[in-house]
Amino acid sequence: MRRIKIPIAATVSALALLALGGAGSASAATVLCAEAETPCAKANTAPSGTGFGWKVYPKELAGTSFSVKPSSGMTIKCTNVYVVSHTTAISGEPLPGAVEGSNSWIKECGNTPFGFECTAATMNAPPVSITATGSGNGTVKIGNIFQPLVISTTCQAFNVPPYTCSWTGYAVPFQMTGGAEEMVAKEAALVTGEGTSPLCGEFKTTARLNVTARLLAPYGGFVSTS
Repeated sequence: MRRIKIPIAATVSALALLALGGAGSASAATVLCAEAETPCAKANTAPSGTGFGWKVYPKELAGTSFSVKPSSGMTIKCTNVYVVSHTTAISGEPLPGAVEGSNSWIKECGNTPFGFECTAATMNAPPVSITATGSGNGTVKIGNIFQPLVISTTCQAFNVPPYTCSWTGYAVPFQMTGGAEEMVAKEAALVTGEGTSPLCGEFKTTARLNVTARLLAPYGGFVSTS
């Protein structure tokens, strides 16, 4: 069999081209930016620890809403929701962050047509990730497989004793619209938690989270790349 000899210099050159090609294809890191620009100038890039949050309060913020619709068909709506988060790095792919549980709340929940009142609602403090999607916008995912988002409520209706509703979400996606100051989740999947009353859906069945919130971002609310 005839052996084909490849010059060492040619091999080195080919490897160098592959390395350059790989470097060029790497995606840029996501940042929060004070301006709608890509890439974001260093002077406009938000530092690590920058806070951002969103609020649902239809009494003052028209068009905002928060609801969980379990498999039971009973939709629970909350009209006072405030979620605060902060970044934990300057940049990243995705940009990491965390929900501040002590500064966040879910209040004034219920289901008026059925007379349900959910007086106590809680949300944990899961990690957050942000990925730029272009035009100053981004996808914010709350929770992950190791530390999911957990929403729980304590409800009561008529003569029924108080019961608990609990839902878990893994990387629940929200769309952050820069400039328009909106955070929106449409039909995001949640899983009914163990110990939840059948009134809120059977264990491990899917519930749907729908949110239209006002984005509270002190750094302009734009998502960009570095």
